[in-house]
Amino acid sequence: MGGVAAKAPVCQWIKSHCVCLMLSRAESSSHWDRECRELLAACRLCPHRCGVNRLAGATGRCGAGAELLIYRFGRHFGEEPPISGCRGSGTVFFSSCPLRCVYCQNHNWSQSRPLVGRTYSPGDLADIFLHLQNLGCHNVNLVTPEPWIPHIMSAVSMARARGLSIPIVYNTSGFVTEESLKKLANTVDVYLTDLRYSSPEEAREFSGAQEYFDASRRAAMAMLAQVGPLRYQGDGTAARGVIVRHLILPGLSAATDSTLTFIAERLSRAVHVSLLGQFEPVHGAETHATLGRRVSAREYAGALRTLRGLGLTNGWRQRPGTACTELLGVWMPPSDGTEFETPEDC
Repeated sequence: MGGVAAKAPVCQWIKSHCVCLMLSRAESSSHWDRECRELLAACRLCPHRCGVNRLAGATGRCGAGAELLIYRFGRHFGEEPPISGCRGSGTVFFSSCPLRCVYCQNHNWSQSRPLVGRTYSPGDLADIFLHLQNLGCHNVNLVTPEPWIPHIMSAVSMARARGLSIPIVYNTSGFVTEESLKKLANTVDVYLTDLRYSSPEEAREFSGAQEYFDASRRAAMAMLAQVGPLRYQGDGTAARGVIVRHLILPGLSAATDSTLTFIAERLSRAVHVSLLGQFEPVHGAETHATLGRRVSAREYAGALRTLRGLGLTNGWRQRPGTACTELLGVWMPPSDGTEFETPEDC
C-alpha cells in the first residue's frame, strides 16, 4: 500500500496472521464464499456501479481496492441515544467513501487519495466485533460501510458463529444500491441512514453524485421494507429497524422541506427521524458561498415547523451549536481500539 496503510497491530485480542484478501483455507471455504468474491470482481456495491475488478487491483471512484482498510474503531458516544446508549456504540470507521461531500466531517480518511488506514482481513474484523461486544458496547456500528460490504458480510458471519449477539448498525449516507441491501438482509439489524437534498443537481454540487438524490430515497424505502420501523431492547437501545437522519444545511431550507415531506408521504410518519442542526463548515465548506456558516436559528425553527406539520413525532432534534465538536470526525485521530480496552457498564 505504498507505506500509507500500515499493518494491523498484534494485540492480545486479535489473532496474528498475514493481512491478505483470502483467509485461511478453513475460513475461506466457510465464509469468504464465491458470492463475496464476485461482488469485488465487478464492483457495483454503490450507485456509481463502476464495475471494476478490485480483486485484480483496480479501484473505482471510492478508491477502495481488495484489502479492507479501517481508520479507527472503538467505543463512541456521538450517535443518537438508542445507538450510543450509556456504554457507547462499538464503532468501526472504515476508510473510503463513494461520495465527495464538500462539507464532510470525516474527509481525513474518507476522501484522501491514496486511502489512509490499517489493513485488516475479514477474520480480523470479526475479532474486532467480538472485542467491541466484550467491552460492553450496545452494538457494532459500521460507518461508511458501502465499499466493504463483502468483507463485512464475511466478518459478521464468522463473529456470530463465535458468539456475537449485539445488533449490527449500518451507518450510511444512503448511497447504496437496492441489490446490495438485499445481500445484507441477514447481516444488518439497524439502518441509520441519511437523506438530503431536493434535487439531483444539489446532490451533484454538494456531494459529487447526482445519483444520490434518487438512490438514497430508493434505499430508504428498501431498508424500511427489510427491517421495519425502530424497535427497542429492554434497556432502551435499538434492536432492529430504521432511523433516518437529516442534516440541515445552511441556505438549503427547500432541501429540508423536500426530505421531510418524502419521509412522511413515501416512507412512514412512524419512522424515527433525527433532525440535525449540528452543521459545521469544515473541509470545502469553510470558504463555500452557501455552506460557509452554521445553520441559523431561523432555519432550524423552520425545519422544526415542517417536521411537526408533517406529523413526524418520533425521533430526536439537535439544535445548532449543541454538538460536541470533539466528536466530529475532523478531530478524530487514527485508533486501533487499544484505548478502549476496559469494559464499561451503565
